[in-house]
Amino acid sequence: MATTGPLFLLHPQPGFSSPWQLIAESLPELSRLGDEHAVLDLGDTLASHLCSYTRLGLPGAEGMIAELSLHEWGVPLLKSLMSMPLRNEYGKVGVYLDAVAHCIELDRNWWPSLLAQVELLEDGYRNNEVKIFARELDAKIRRGKLRACKTCLPRRTTPLAVGGSAEDEV
Repeated sequence: MATTGPLFLLHPQPGFSSPWQLIAESLPELSRLGDEHAVLDLGDTLASHLCSYTRLGLPGAEGMIAELSLHEWGVPLLKSLMSMPLRNEYGKVGVYLDAVAHCIELDRNWWPSLLAQVELLEDGYRNNEVKIFARELDAKIRRGKLRACKTCLPRRTTPLAVGGSAEDEV
């Protein structure tokens, strides 16, 4: 069981909220203030460490992954992703696109579930933009254009897949 680095935060502790719950609960107010990036960075950091943890095949990840998928922080993540360049000044994929890749790697049903949530958003200027962005990103994901994060070690050698089950991969 991971007890070092930021992963110790992901282990349920009696009387304490999970970091994913805190992220989901703080996002609406932070988004209103235009300061959601710090908490999304925390979410990406936790997800990236969890990816490394699962790539190493260490036990105990299932509960931490289930907790990630339980809390709805994906729509705010997409809204923030829309406001950021997809590549930084060095040509590397932006951190929030890596966050999407981390979440897909951890739970192949996370993206289809998030896409369904996006489609249920009320019509309106900002929500319509999110829907269009999500559909475009979905097309890239399904064409295999979203790669696993290359910073997480050990490196992932299989492509990301969405929907279905791990047994569906060949």
